[in-house]
Amino acid sequence: MEAMTGLKLAMPHERPNRGLEEERCQAPVGNIGQPDHPVQKIQLQSMRDRLKMEDRLDGIVLGSHVPMRNRIERNILAQYQRLPGLPSSFVGLESHLDIDETIEFEDYLNRKETCPMPEVGFNHTMHDVLEKKLEMK
Repeated sequence: MEAMTGLKLAMPHERPNRGLEEERCQAPVGNIGQPDHPVQKIQLQSMRDRLKMEDRLDGIVLGSHVPMRNRIERNILAQYQRLPGLPSSFVGLESHLDIDETIEFEDYLNRKETCPMPEVGFNHTMHDVLEKKLEMK
């Protein structure tokens, strides 16, 4: 009888918000977090090094205000997002960083649209996602 006290039976209306937790999407290169593969780590580091070098060069050639302005612009463009349910494309940020002119691995593989576990989907409404994001619940 003691073994059954730790067992909690769920009611039919208490469905889980997520499906299979083991089936997670691999984050594309450039997302915040730990890279999944050593090549992704190298790609992230090379992008950071390139931006640092450009900022240093702009500071020497054009003045110290230019790297600061570029950082502010990158931060503003990175914060822009659409409502949940609509994928954010970050076109402004990509064009500012000049990465919209090349075709990379993440451009045709491992897109959020083809992920088996969508962020908004089964038992996730747009309101639930916004309430979680704005910490209303």
